[in-house]
This record gives sequence, structure tokens and C-alpha cells, in this order.
Amino acid sequence: MQKTRVMVAGTAILLSFIATTPQAAAGWQETEWGMTQDEVQNAVPDVTPNDDRGKDALELRAELRSNYESSGINFEVSFLFASDQKLMRVDLTPLSDADCPKLERLIHAAYGTPEAEDKMELISNTKWRDAANSNLLSLVRLNQGICSLTYQAMPTVGATGGL
Repeated sequence: MQKTRVMVAGTAILLSFIATTPQAAAGWQETEWGMTQDEVQNAVPDVTPNDDRGKDALELRAELRSNYESSGINFEVSFLFASDQKLMRVDLTPLSDADCPKLERLIHAAYGTPEAEDKMELISNTKWRDAANSNLLSLVRLNQGICSLTYQAMPTVGATGGL
């Protein structure tokens, strides 16, 4: 993995973009990892069921969706749940591909130096650890066009499932 150092000064508008949750309740915005679908629907306004199975990821199902706006960027938000129906991941996809460069600048400014950055010919994947909120962020960009930002819980020390 190639690591790159990028430091950009933040602005006041960025503060509204950062997912602010208490340290004891990691998640995205008003959600917490492990919430049920009903709890997410009660916590997030305008959440609706999602029937688009193309938003699923591996063993996770994007059961709920919503729209969200921050820093002038409109997003489709997918809430992904594990087989036990607990919230595991939130994906934010800008509705306009033209917003991807702005999103990338905002995330770099908000979270600073990425933990890892993998750049290939057609795709890049940049990752940050938000230790204050126990979140792992991943920004995936295809050909400098389509992009998606993922929030998920940081793995805990001693968790099973590795080598």
C-alpha cells in the first residue's frame, strides 16, 4: 500500500460536513453502529425502504435509503445492514459526479492525512481513521468521476475474523 501525505486547512463550512457523534456512540450523523432498521428510521428524517439490490455490498444489504445535503453537495445515502439486521455501514454517493473533486477536498481537509491510499489506473481508494468517533472512512473514485464515501465502525482490537 502506498501512503500519501495531504494536509489542507479546514474552514467553518467543513465543520457541518464532519460526522459528529459522541465518542461512546460511533456511527454516521444521528445513527449508531448496531442500530436496527426501525431505530435508523426514527433517528434519520425521510428514510425510506430501498429495493435497489445494486446498492448491496458483499454480505451487507442496503435496506434503507435517504437523501442528504452538506456543503452544497446532494447525496443519496444507503444504510447497510448485516444478516442480524444491525447497521454496519453507511454509503454516501453524490448525485452529481461533478461534486466528486469537491467531496475529496472536503474529506482531506476534515480528516487530514489518509491512513492509506491505493491508486490504480481506473480506481482509487483512500482511507481515514476517525479515532475520535471510532469510524473508518473510505473514499472510492472511479476514473476521477463517479465516487462514494463509506462510513463504518473501526475494527476493535482482538476482534475475530482475521488470519
